[in-house]
Amino acid sequence: MSLFQSNKKLSLRLSATEPGNKVRVPDRIWVKTTELRGLCALYVLLSHIWYQVWPAAAPPWGYRRLPSGSIRYLTGIFYNGHFAVVAFIVLSGYSLGVAAYSRGVDFDICNFAYRRCRRILPPYYAATILSAIVATLVINKKTNSQWDISIPVTLKDMISHILLLQDFTDQTRINYAHWSVATEFHLYLILPFMLFMIERAGALRSTVYTTSATIILMTLVAVLGGKDIASYLGFILYFYLGAIIARISVKRKFEVSPECTKVTRIISLILLTSAFITPTISGVEATDKYLFILDATVAISCCAWLLALPSTAPRRISSGRQRLITLVSTWLHQSGKFSYSLYLVHAPIIAIVWTSVGGERLADKVMFILLIPIGGIASLIFSYGFYKLFEKPYLSH
Repeated sequence: MSLFQSNKKLSLRLSATEPGNKVRVPDRIWVKTTELRGLCALYVLLSHIWYQVWPAAAPPWGYRRLPSGSIRYLTGIFYNGHFAVVAFIVLSGYSLGVAAYSRGVDFDICNFAYRRCRRILPPYYAATILSAIVATLVINKKTNSQWDISIPVTLKDMISHILLLQDFTDQTRINYAHWSVATEFHLYLILPFMLFMIERAGALRSTVYTTSATIILMTLVAVLGGKDIASYLGFILYFYLGAIIARISVKRKFEVSPECTKVTRIISLILLTSAFITPTISGVEATDKYLFILDATVAISCCAWLLALPSTAPRRISSGRQRLITLVSTWLHQSGKFSYSLYLVHAPIIAIVWTSVGGERLADKVMFILLIPIGGIASLIFSYGFYKLFEKPYLSH
């Protein structure tokens, strides 16, 4: 029997659940994934504040300017903002996979595409217009900061952003953070194909196929001269892994043994620690050279964390430490709700604050200390207002 059917709609039959039998997704799953989005967004914010002061990426993505002495060792962890994008990609695959597999009905491809466009495009276009205004009217000259890679803005840049093709052209123009929005949108387009492959080949074989195809494609691109972008093709694999973890979780009805939870959390912690300390121990050049390996390490650790998500309700808070943990979790959860808006608009806000505070005239250390609270708070306040205006009205329920 064909996996596809069409009676006024194009749909894909999924086998993670029996037809018509929905699997209830525990609220804790959505709470924790939202918290992780908030954590990733805040980390990206801090990372780009650090980059605004020290444009550490190699040209043409930066000036390879790094802090010196003890500051380099204390703040080197912020060189890894790319890792948060990897986590976002895994989370997207997982969230969309859980939503698809848990319904116990056919996956409506056309409705999925409509909902994704409705969810992603309105705030993205609003942020693109805002960023273009800043890049053309406010900060349109080189300042020896990270914002330099977003200017100048040309008609070609605007067209590529409108068509969500900037990840294939000038990735950093208009807003250097927006390249990943186009990448994730393209991953949404191939999700139905991924689900179809999983249904036809099974989870294990499809994982082998996807991993092999991704590595071969990355190797070919690198050999043909695209070494700088080859590692970004790994996002295909990371998105797929998130969807596979979702399928496993739904089939098991989110039941994970305590032993498995403990082991996967330990594995996740070890992998994340090894990835994040690499720039400090081996230098940023080593990070750039082995970016795919480090990205894969982060992706696998995220998968392990997602697989171990507990389905039981949180315990009652009885100690000061537990209350603090709950407070932090609540704050991350609230940040996660508008994390997409924060990701979209933080770069121009940081650049404006950097220029207003003093820009190059202040010592790097002083600027960094000032930019964290001022730029961070300004970004959070502005992005929340942006969320209320341009994102929340288009959320699909």
